[in-house]
Amino acid sequence: LINFDKKIVMIKNYIDENFCDPNIGLNLLSEHFSMNNSYLSKVFKKSFGVGVLEYINKLRIEKSKQMLIDTN
Repeated sequence: LINFDKKIVMIKNYIDENFCDPNIGLNLLSEHFSMNNSYLSKVFKKSFGVGVLEYINKLRIEKSKQMLIDTN
């Protein structure tokens, strides 16, 4: 059995690597990591202080800002 703390970090790392995927969301993550939607959501927010979807959106906004700065 995977240590709980390691699993939640694995989920965050997965999001960090795949946030550009338009299909990424709570359903995909809960399936991928074999967790209940509401449990994953609650534990993620408790661990990182932000909800899963809010975290994904923040990453996307930061990536968009960086692209605007770096391109003509």
